[in-house]
Amino acid sequence: MSLDGALLRFIKKELDVLQNARCEKVTQPARDELLLQFHSPACGTKKLLISANAAAARICFTGAVFENPAAASMCLQLFRKWLAGARLTGIKQDGLERIITLYFDCVNDVGDIEKVALITEIMGRSSNIILARLDGDSQQWRVIEAVKRVTDEISSVRRVLPGGNYLPPPRQDRLLPTDFSEEELRNALTCIKSADIPMAKALIRIFEGISPIFSREAVCYACHDTDITPADFLAKDGGGNNIKKLAFFIKSAVNSESPAFTIVAEVSGGIRKYRDFTFVPVRQYAGAGAVVSFEKPTASALVGDFFEEQAESCRRSQMSGDIMKRVVTATGRIANKLELQRGELATAKNREHFRMWGDLIMSNLYAIKPGQTELTAENYITNAVEKIPLVIPEKKLTPSQMANRYYAEYRRLSAAEKQLEKQIADGENELLYLDSVFDAAGRAISPAEIEEIRAELIGTGYIKDKSGGLKQKRNKKTKQAKQPKALPPLIFTAKSGQEILVGRNNRQNDRLTFSTADPGDIWLHVKNIAGSHVIVRAGGQSVTDETLLEAAKLAAFYSKARQSAGVPVDYVPVKFVKKPAGSRPGYVIFTNNRTLYVKPDEQLTIDN
Repeated sequence: MSLDGALLRFIKKELDVLQNARCEKVTQPARDELLLQFHSPACGTKKLLISANAAAARICFTGAVFENPAAASMCLQLFRKWLAGARLTGIKQDGLERIITLYFDCVNDVGDIEKVALITEIMGRSSNIILARLDGDSQQWRVIEAVKRVTDEISSVRRVLPGGNYLPPPRQDRLLPTDFSEEELRNALTCIKSADIPMAKALIRIFEGISPIFSREAVCYACHDTDITPADFLAKDGGGNNIKKLAFFIKSAVNSESPAFTIVAEVSGGIRKYRDFTFVPVRQYAGAGAVVSFEKPTASALVGDFFEEQAESCRRSQMSGDIMKRVVTATGRIANKLELQRGELATAKNREHFRMWGDLIMSNLYAIKPGQTELTAENYITNAVEKIPLVIPEKKLTPSQMANRYYAEYRRLSAAEKQLEKQIADGENELLYLDSVFDAAGRAISPAEIEEIRAELIGTGYIKDKSGGLKQKRNKKTKQAKQPKALPPLIFTAKSGQEILVGRNNRQNDRLTFSTADPGDIWLHVKNIAGSHVIVRAGGQSVTDETLLEAAKLAAFYSKARQSAGVPVDYVPVKFVKKPAGSRPGYVIFTNNRTLYVKPDEQLTIDN
């Protein structure tokens, strides 16, 4: 998904509007990023983001707002010294290399004009932003500073250090996709036709500045088979038609005056994830179902939106991962506690022998001799011979006192049984609740949803504060914390035209069922499994079996059972759904329900 040289060529064309603009401001949002603000009468004010991040290296216009460090680094101070107030005089890309150079005229400390270059190298882990000045004596570009200094320990081939000459990365001998002949393409393919590699990889070796997604699209256009090898491609190229189509696609796409800046996204679990981007319509995933694509108006919008979404997705994963980790920790603690309580309950249920021992001692007091440590007597219920201890170490008790002690233990275990049954029931309900939170966090698709789940855990007493850990007791102070804005439910439209609403989390489930829904609407939920509340808006009309089936499939999909084949889904009019007082978010009870068995259908989420 890296930015290729061909797409960088379109970005370079967009940057041409900055010619003769002045750099008004230089900031550093991150250690490996620069944000330059330009202004001129021709272009107005524009912000240019340059990033050398290994996973998101790019140069593009941006409208995003960045939070800058409180103190400027030494590196930033040098960039500001040379670039602030400088006039942009030229923009260059060498062929289709992933290097963009911005040339400036700036005024030095003594008032003379100096030539300065800001070089953006987009090369994965080796990406860099380098500031260099033209040495008037040697006419060599000398490095002033770089966001990533490259020493001999890092690279023995090419150093990037202040004071040293700037040497561009060595350029490989490859064809330019902007200008080549069909014969050159055929000869290049012939040289590697024995290699057992896909045709798309072969094109990347042959051409400068094209990405894997573009090369696959070119092969798909030429022969509709992205897995074909160069040898098979040439063997099936009757009359040179495939070569002609391949050459036409590559040259027309790279030289296009109206490229289709396209982002490819994968939809899974109702969550859209950006996967790749290019500058041509994407058809290689036809029939994939969960893969969609959409176009952006400019190359900068394409690149900016893609990497901003990637960063947002990373932040979402970190936020939801933090919540899920805390929930797992709490779940493990409660499960261990339940295991101990179930063991104690088994002991409490097996208490009858204590009462029996007390009875046998009292009925055999006459037969117990002084100093006797054990009573052997027949159990009058089972007719089995019982051996009953009469002595407790370090305590001198009479036989009647021992009998009373056994009676007391029997009564204690009787009371404990009732308490343990209640505690175990509460613990099991707690596990179900945490399971629902875990499921909701795993399905969250925005920071706002994750914040709502976090607020729910604060409100139920599981998170001490926004930076704290899970706990069992409620904290009254946390209830006064500012609550995030309530999110709307997911909205789908059935074939009948009726709306189907799906809750995103427990709090939203409650709002959806008890505030949004009408008594005559239909409520659905997977049976005894964590998942979303689903509402079919009847609107005073009857709900068809087909609509119920669609809603049941959505209820199954937005639950922990989404990977199952046959999922039971309860459905009932909303008027039969109640929420017990004091129950946790999302918990309801209902009557008069019926059950459907369905298979979760992700296609319903894509079609909507």
